Amino acid sequence: MVALGTKDSAGSGFDDYGGELEIHRMNFADRTTRSVLVGCAKATSRFASIAWSKMATKSAEYGYGLIATGMIDGTINVWDPALMASDHPDPLIAAVEQHTGAIHGLQFNPHRESSHLLASGGSDGEVYVMSLDRPDTPNVFIPAPPPSNAKHTADVTKVAWNTQVAHIMASSSQNGSCIVWDLRQKKAWCELREPSGCCISDIAWNPDQGLHLVTAGGDDKNPVIKLWDLRSSTSLPLATLQGHTEGILSVSWCPSDPSLLLSCGKDNRTMLWDLFHLQSVYELPTGGVDQSQGGQEQEHNMFGGLASAVGNRRYHVSWSPCLPAVISTCSFDRSVQFYSLSGAKSKLGRAPKWLRKSAGASFGFGGKLASFTNRPRQGAADQKKSQGQAPCSVEVKIHQVIENTDVVNACDEFHNALASEDFNGFCRSKVDSARTEQDKRVWGLMRVICFENNAREELLSHLGFDKQNISRIAEEYVSVMSEKRSAAAGESVPSTELENHHLDLSEDSRQSAMEILAATKRSEEAEPMIRKALVVGNFEAAVDCCLEAGLMTEALLLAQCGDSSLWTKTQNFFFEHQRKRRPFLNILQAVIKNELMDLVMSADLSRWKETLAILSTYGKSDEFPAMCEALATRLETEAHDIASATLCYMCATSVSRTVGFWVDELRAANAAAGHMDTMALQEFVEKVIVYTRANPSDSLGEACSVYFAEYAKLLASQGKLDVAPNYLKGDHIEEQILRDRLYHGGSVKPVGSRPPPFPFEKQIINTSNEGKKSSGTLALPSHAKSSSSDVGSSTLNPQKQQQHQQMQTQQPSTMQAVPSSPTSPSLPPGWLQLVDPNSNRPYFVDQSTGQSQWEPPQAQSQVSPAPMPSPVPVTSPAVQQQQQQQPITSSPHGGGMRPATAPSVQQQHPIASSSHGSGARSAAQEEETSRSYTPSSAERQITAPSASSTTSDKPTDTASTSGETKPTVDSLLQMLSSLEGKSLSGPDKRSLTAVNPALACLQKQMSAGQVSTETMEKLEQLVSALANKQSSSANAIHTELVNAYWAQHKDW
Repeated sequence: MVALGTKDSAGSGFDDYGGELEIHRMNFADRTTRSVLVGCAKATSRFASIAWSKMATKSAEYGYGLIATGMIDGTINVWDPALMASDHPDPLIAAVEQHTGAIHGLQFNPHRESSHLLASGGSDGEVYVMSLDRPDTPNVFIPAPPPSNAKHTADVTKVAWNTQVAHIMASSSQNGSCIVWDLRQKKAWCELREPSGCCISDIAWNPDQGLHLVTAGGDDKNPVIKLWDLRSSTSLPLATLQGHTEGILSVSWCPSDPSLLLSCGKDNRTMLWDLFHLQSVYELPTGGVDQSQGGQEQEHNMFGGLASAVGNRRYHVSWSPCLPAVISTCSFDRSVQFYSLSGAKSKLGRAPKWLRKSAGASFGFGGKLASFTNRPRQGAADQKKSQGQAPCSVEVKIHQVIENTDVVNACDEFHNALASEDFNGFCRSKVDSARTEQDKRVWGLMRVICFENNAREELLSHLGFDKQNISRIAEEYVSVMSEKRSAAAGESVPSTELENHHLDLSEDSRQSAMEILAATKRSEEAEPMIRKALVVGNFEAAVDCCLEAGLMTEALLLAQCGDSSLWTKTQNFFFEHQRKRRPFLNILQAVIKNELMDLVMSADLSRWKETLAILSTYGKSDEFPAMCEALATRLETEAHDIASATLCYMCATSVSRTVGFWVDELRAANAAAGHMDTMALQEFVEKVIVYTRANPSDSLGEACSVYFAEYAKLLASQGKLDVAPNYLKGDHIEEQILRDRLYHGGSVKPVGSRPPPFPFEKQIINTSNEGKKSSGTLALPSHAKSSSSDVGSSTLNPQKQQQHQQMQTQQPSTMQAVPSSPTSPSLPPGWLQLVDPNSNRPYFVDQSTGQSQWEPPQAQSQVSPAPMPSPVPVTSPAVQQQQQQQPITSSPHGGGMRPATAPSVQQQHPIASSSHGSGARSAAQEEETSRSYTPSSAERQITAPSASSTTSDKPTDTASTSGETKPTVDSLLQMLSSLEGKSLSGPDKRSLTAVNPALACLQKQMSAGQVSTETMEKLEQLVSALANKQSSSANAIHTELVNAYWAQHKDW
């Protein structure tokens, strides 16, 4: 809701028929631009000012608060808006007749506990404070009773309560006086005065800083807005805003963003100011909200429409106390309009404070989470309010976020094992914690074949063939069978019983018994022939007779007495006729004849462990891998047993095949999970790394490199930047970028480490002057080399590219000085030319001050005494890199090519704060103020001048240190030199120390053409006044320079 009162007679003639107070409700959600009248009341006089208080201490009695109105007859009326809304016949609560003239200043105290205090100022020059603790009987007092004689001597224009301290208020008058009152001390705290005595039409306090005040000049000759810092000075404003061409009528400081100020003036301009940059950023369009009837009303406008133009002028502006982007304006045509600045486009592009988030967070590289909060901490709000400061503070935190704790813990355990080189113990722990049987078999086999001293023997035990256990079982078996034979030898079996027993045998047993009887019969028949062959020494005939009679044992014994061919023949016959009855003879044959590969190719794949154990026992070291790989191939292709084949490939040290199977397992795990299974990826990396430690391999395959890169990304996202680079095995552009980010993102770098190659290739792009104003560098990926022919001379040929890359690789990380070439400009004494290793561009450093710049320094003429060099802020590496990457333009002031980013300093005024004292400002406060408004190196920004704009105070007609301005500089230097030889006091010496860098900064700005001719004229007048010892004139000129050109030349 909004309260409106009639200010003039509305064209009713010369008679005063009183005024009317109205309360309107506005629904901004409704598309109509009209308000709804809630209530109204008649008054005997017209209204000059209106104020509305919530009456927080009496909200139960006055639900809508109280409305106070200042009348032109000097009466202050107090109304109850709740009674007005209910159409009560007498909503007036009280009427106070204290003033004798129109009341133009009226405001309730904005603090909750003091919301019943009403300040008023009238055309009689009096300022009163009214206590409405009992609204029907107000208590009126003056802010500074006797013996204080502080008083306005002209009409009071405005009153304003301090936004941070409840007992401080200010008032302004027509004669340029602004008094700050301290109600607790009952006296004037300070007084601000316009030197020219011009009217101060309006005043406003900073919503967040209790010591900042703005005053608006109502005089057409000097329509400026002045920003005062009462802690710093009460005679010299902190800043001056110029933009209005006629007197300013009203100002309003945004309660939601202290950096925004609204003003309107007689020139019918409503301007929005940015106090950070001290300039206007938006201007409200002129005219009313409803323009549809403009054509019809123009017919009835007299004097060529001038009367209508004057009526549309705004005389009051105000921010909404509830809605941050809503403002209201009052015009002379009796209309009150409301605007929303949400869609207003600022010239600087800076968003207002009310759009700032109360909190936010953003994830960064390396598992970092940056968060900020704009809410004050517990107890900080009350403390800052008591000190006159803003209660809200920004807190920024950087967190290390670990999302996957299982992977991080497994990674730490794995790298601890790698550091201690206890791979045997690590494999045992992996066997115990394996999730699947296959993982248990893999880790168990890896421990045996990779990290055991007697790997072949341990492999037998791992496959289930323990030598000692088998020997013990064999001894027990032989003992048992000996006992059975001894018992059977002491008993005789009758033939009839044997026949009966024989008849009860199975068919197989009967067949075996018949073969034994037949063999016995053949041996009896062959015995005489064998005896005769042995008598004559014919072992071959004796062996043939034994083989024919089935006497295999006897044949083998006789074959040993003959030659080798007889022994081989007998062995072959034995294995050929006995292997079917005794399959183990296949093993014996392969071992005796060294035919283990044949055994592998014919072995039963269901008993692959037994075959692998045979290879481990009898295979030669140089043949073992090939035979294991053959067995693995059979398991893979014939039995399709991938898990068993993987184990055999591990024994064969076939790294590519083994890793390939593990890659397939990882893909299957990812497919089952529907995403990257991080624990499966961790297991994969552990297996590959541990296995390749014992079996190094140059190439693990493309797929393995890809998964290793994924693992490196996973570690980087969990903050493991120190170990992540170890897993980047490939040279893809993504891996190169990640490798570069890991190196520069890590906080600790190994001693002696060198940065990785830059993942992008730098190419110099030379453009023509037509249609182009600058040239720069273009960074392209190193793998994406342009082959088009339209690049021309900007593209380096392959030989030069290779030389350029080699030069970048061989360059150290530190800057190196290079001697000046014959074509390089001559350097002044003390300057050194260096080369930036990132861009290979030369830059120049003053060895005495450490100042660095891209453009070559100009040799200065011999001036006695020489000025001290200008101090240059130390820029951060990020700013240096930004300067290095700026495009190069031609300097309009000579010096050849220079970076487009000139080292000009742009300063932002932070809004200072302090607690209220008794009125006096201590030296510590003054020093704190100077520090608050001195730009630090972090606040200095590098701005790039363009062809259309410069950093001087005027856009045209700039001056440089040419022949016409050089005498001024020389005179200043001579004055400075004469002062250096004098005996000065301590404060004067400190002041002289501050003058040196200021003079150097002036020279630098003059060299860059950033000082306007008008400023130089003022400077020459100042030098002339000093030379003639006219101190009063010099002080006046200096004050004028400060007031007019402080924003552009505050540095000197």
